[in-house]
Amino acid sequence: MTQEFRYALRSLFRARALACLVILTLALGIGANTAIFSVANALLLRPLPYVNADRLVLVWGNFLKLRIGHLAAKGAEYLDYRDQKEVFSETAAFQNRDFTRASERIAGARVSDTLFPMLGAQVVIGRSFLPEDCLIGQDRVAVLSHALWRSRFGANPAVLGGTVELDGEEYEIVGVMSPSFKFPHPAFSFTEPAELWTPLSLDPEQVAARGGGYELNVIGRLKDGIGLEQARSTMSGLASSMEQRHRGYRGPKGEDGGWRISLVTLQEEIAGSNRYSLLVLLGIAGLVLLIACANVANLLLVRATARRREMAMRIALGASRVRIVRQLLAESVILGLAGGTAGLIIALWCLELLIAISPRQLPRFDEISLDWRVLAFTVTISTLSGLICGLAPAWQASDQNLNQVMRGSTSVAGRPDRLRKLLVSSQIAVAVCVLVSAGLLVKSFVLLQRVDLGLNPRGVLTFEVGFSETRYAERALIAAFCEDALSRMRALPGVESVGLSSMLPLSGVAIEDPFSIEGRPLDMSRLTLAGHQSVSPGFFATLGIPLASGRDFSETDLAGSPDVAIINGEMSARFFAGEDPIGRRIKVGAPHGPAAWATIVGVVKAIPHGRLDSDPQPDWYRPQSQVPVRRLSLFIRSRRDPLSLAPEVRSAVADIDRSQPIINLRTMESAIGKTLAPRRFNTILAGLFAAVALLLAAGGIYSVVAYAMQRRTREIGIRIALGAQRRDVLKLALVEGMMPAVIGLAIGLAVALALSRFLKSLLFGVATSDPVTFTSIGLLLAAVALVGCYLPARRASRIDPLVALRYE
Repeated sequence: MTQEFRYALRSLFRARALACLVILTLALGIGANTAIFSVANALLLRPLPYVNADRLVLVWGNFLKLRIGHLAAKGAEYLDYRDQKEVFSETAAFQNRDFTRASERIAGARVSDTLFPMLGAQVVIGRSFLPEDCLIGQDRVAVLSHALWRSRFGANPAVLGGTVELDGEEYEIVGVMSPSFKFPHPAFSFTEPAELWTPLSLDPEQVAARGGGYELNVIGRLKDGIGLEQARSTMSGLASSMEQRHRGYRGPKGEDGGWRISLVTLQEEIAGSNRYSLLVLLGIAGLVLLIACANVANLLLVRATARRREMAMRIALGASRVRIVRQLLAESVILGLAGGTAGLIIALWCLELLIAISPRQLPRFDEISLDWRVLAFTVTISTLSGLICGLAPAWQASDQNLNQVMRGSTSVAGRPDRLRKLLVSSQIAVAVCVLVSAGLLVKSFVLLQRVDLGLNPRGVLTFEVGFSETRYAERALIAAFCEDALSRMRALPGVESVGLSSMLPLSGVAIEDPFSIEGRPLDMSRLTLAGHQSVSPGFFATLGIPLASGRDFSETDLAGSPDVAIINGEMSARFFAGEDPIGRRIKVGAPHGPAAWATIVGVVKAIPHGRLDSDPQPDWYRPQSQVPVRRLSLFIRSRRDPLSLAPEVRSAVADIDRSQPIINLRTMESAIGKTLAPRRFNTILAGLFAAVALLLAAGGIYSVVAYAMQRRTREIGIRIALGAQRRDVLKLALVEGMMPAVIGLAIGLAVALALSRFLKSLLFGVATSDPVTFTSIGLLLAAVALVGCYLPARRASRIDPLVALRYE
């Protein structure tokens, strides 16, 4: 084989132009696959930076009948999970909590003492938490992240044993984590990384009463020998046992409340819906590589035909067919590896582009790089590409009729010609699939941008505030802050209106609660569910949400005054069809529950309370003064550039409470645009792959027709000399070139129609069989094929008969 490769290198050096063309073609296909694989590798394959991360799972509760999934745990439930020793070898709990230090927000987390050891976290100075730190009254200690230690404390080791003031309370600093440790992981969608950790202490009385909120995220390590499905089965049994033992998991008449427990690996949790879209993009990139391989196989077939006499001489001198095949495969493997090397360079350029266009919320975005997995992938597909490209030409070249070849006969060219046409048809068919996929994604993205939001985000500035449980223990203090803040924002120059809400519209977050309608019994088999949020007077006007009927909230809708509510049009149509909802009363929970009845005073237009591509769902609103919450989004509509208000907004908040931090200050258009970022990323990548596929397909058609016309130069010269018109020659060439293209188009459209159903979950407002897209792609490829055929056909029609007759 060493001898074969040395000879292959010399042979390819003599055919440098062809070799460079092959290498460039393969580099395009391999580079595209390597780049997209590097993204998939970072998201799906690279292990998380924790000890035995593949054995770690998140434990979620689910009330299926309430359509509530991924529910965090109460303290009592965490202890129930911790007791499952046959499933988990270790368990831990954590809860995000924002801290305020000198008007600066610090993202923090309360964690159990078992979390750091379970994850294999190391401290650089000091210690982590001890069991006694998690006792009430002894939990005023903190561990700093390495980044916080360097940025806020100057990396001074003397901070150990000192104190830091958080939310007006003193915490003793007992340790600093290693630079590589980040938890919660930055890729978790339900939380954010912590800069500081404090112990998680549970109230024994609350645990005994199974009270408190669903606030604890539980993580466990599966016991050795326990598989994920076996663990899920055991936890399903625990859920049934909890329903039987505890009233809170059943309906009002003791029926099944839909309580279930699910286990999700950390990798699955992080990948989420991105897994499927990445796999689709990998599939599209793979199709582009197939087109490149077909192009290269065509070029190698041309080279093999030109070397027929050489191969016949080798066979005549005793070379076996296996030896000939091996020699030619050695050449194609070298070409494949060279293409892979060039593809790595292209992939590096593509990675810069991917990083530039990737949405920052793409999980593990900062980990996209070329590591050993990417290199192994590139070497593998390079070698396979070389073998696939070279196999048919090598087999064809080794099958020679020595008598015909040595006499100079060209009659054996029929089979290579048929094979080349087959490859062209295959190229076109695969290109159709790639272009149809890209076309559907592009049309879907365009339609998504044109969707009626139900609100007007232009000219609106938004930011969030969170209220400390210690400094704002009483709800009256929150209400006073909100009233003062809204008053100051209205007084700013250029401000038209202001408002606030407990939820940022179109943020991708949707919380639904069961509610009751006065005069109707609660049916557990058909629960009435709707989104529920607190807003201020002026919220709807600020965001441009039109009032359909009734009135808006007013300044008189205060705590202690009659409870009121506003519902959206979807809620009105679904639950009050055929009647006027104004004046009806609704409440959160069951009719006999503790919540107060609220009178409906208005109906507003429905807007999606989840992602931009989600349908509007039932929503209802309560005045913030009557239902205060601790995390709020404020909105300011201005005639000025919204971002120019930022300094004045910060100053106004500081005048009210100098220690109150502002979070996520941005325009409303920017906030909504983030929901489009993943779709924009998928669309751009698919469009780039489609452009490469179109280029390769056009090149493949051109090369086949050009070679066919060159091989028939003498025949064409004779035809012209005998009186054939140039248009006849042009027609002959076009028919010969377009026939495989038309066959490929027909096959490709049929295959694309079958495969497009896998794109259904990635599309919005477009059918997978969209006739406009299929017709447009068919016409585009037909036009490209026609141009690819016309250029060599036009050149062939201008052949000088005298020159042609002297050919060969």
